[in-house]
Amino acid sequence: RAQRRRFAPPVMLAGLRERLGATTSAGVGAAGAPLVHPVGARVALEAAWAVSRGLTPDAARPLVGIVVQAPPEGQPEPYAVEVFAPAVGEEGAINPSLVRRTLRRVAASALRPCPDLAAGAGAASLTVFALPGATMCSVPLAELHAQGLGAHAAGRPARLGGLEARPDLNGLTCTVLAGPRDDGRYFVELSLDEGEQSKLCVRPERSTLRLRR
Repeated sequence: RAQRRRFAPPVMLAGLRERLGATTSAGVGAAGAPLVHPVGARVALEAAWAVSRGLTPDAARPLVGIVVQAPPEGQPEPYAVEVFAPAVGEEGAINPSLVRRTLRRVAASALRPCPDLAAGAGAASLTVFALPGATMCSVPLAELHAQGLGAHAAGRPARLGGLEARPDLNGLTCTVLAGPRDDGRYFVELSLDEGEQSKLCVRPERSTLRLRR
């Protein structure tokens, strides 16, 4: 039976020193008209809006997401946005599992443009979850994977979550060994009872990196 262990001393991923949101801009276009965000666009949700809904604890750090449904042509809203946020029941946890959640009926006024990492946006286009004043933060491995940066996770501590075949391992600490493979999965290692080491191959959505801010 697996034992829950304390997280190993975290290591900060290169680029996360930059404060999230530093490159975001206002959510209005010419003459004050709301900006149009197409499906697939990366956006930052207004921090106060996200905090009021329990999606993030830090009003100084906007929540990043992807538009999965845009309003009909000629209508400014509402949008549907997919984000990484704490799993249900873990909203107030120091180290929550970050899972994909779809937010519906999002007003255009709550959205801001968010450039991709490939465009040099740095940490401004990553989901970084941390309690105010905390020295550590959580970052979804799936988001790094989606932007082609998953290889940077090697050697980093992470938390498993959402495993269906091995639910007894959910919440345990692991170390990302390597990845991604051709199928997008990552090799991770965790310690079980009596010092036994176990290696798994998991989808990026099943791991949340734990890093120093």
